[in-house]
Amino acid sequence: MVEVRTYLLGVVLPLWLIAGCADYLFHRRSAIAHTSGLGEAWLHVVQLAQIGIPVIAVLFLEVNRLVLALCTVAVVAHTVTAWWDIRYTQVRRVISAGEHLAHGFLVTLPIIALTMLLLDGAHRVADWSVRLKSVPLPLPVTVLVLAASALFGLAPTLEEWWRCWRAQRTGREGASAPLHSAATLHAAK
Repeated sequence: MVEVRTYLLGVVLPLWLIAGCADYLFHRRSAIAHTSGLGEAWLHVVQLAQIGIPVIAVLFLEVNRLVLALCTVAVVAHTVTAWWDIRYTQVRRVISAGEHLAHGFLVTLPIIALTMLLLDGAHRVADWSVRLKSVPLPLPVTVLVLAASALFGLAPTLEEWWRCWRAQRTGREGASAPLHSAATLHAAK
């Protein structure tokens, strides 16, 4: 049977990074810097932090009740922020079917990861302390996870935020009209 850690690092995390990159490309194609702008970009930064913090915690800390509680709060907050992101964005630009599919992965994969951690049994130890892993992940694995997360998660998010900030600063944010007006989008519901 596949170990939970191996599945999380070898399947869930790569799928999450691929979905994030796809989402980033959909955002570039829809020119968010000129439609939904910096508001949407900030929501993406918040969502990245909401998932990045528990990923770092699971990489370096013993997965006990404290870390699982942190992960649970982060996943719930991420899900709520993702809903807020869609509500904010859908009246400012068209969200394509492909982008919706990417969003489905981006919301579901953290829930799957959390469920796997909860089922792994670490919560059975009534430990609420902050402790580094007694048996850390191998250094090459840790470096690979951090590098992949920085390259395929952090860098695209920051580049998108920078592009939107620059458009707002130069007065080009919102320069392109959304493909549908808010009234048209709400009437279609």
